[in-house]
Amino acid sequence: MLEAQPMQKSTPTESAYPWQPAYQAAVLETDSRKLPGRLAAANALLQQRLQELESCSAPPQERRRLTDALLTLELIRRIESTYPGWITQPS
Repeated sequence: MLEAQPMQKSTPTESAYPWQPAYQAAVLETDSRKLPGRLAAANALLQQRLQELESCSAPPQERRRLTDALLTLELIRRIESTYPGWITQPS
């Protein structure tokens, strides 16, 4: 019988993958003026990592997480282009 493993919690300074800090910065950005730059930077790192994974045998979990992260960034970009300024500007 398999036993349930407790989920590992990560702190904001910990990340399982080197691209995660840029991804988190983009997803958590609340300043719509900074959002396009954060999205572009994160997207570039994620694309670069995907290319690196093509030439090595990496765990399938990272490839799946990269794909999910890229889809999330694209969704945010589309929302921002459809509803500019949907994020509240800082006071």
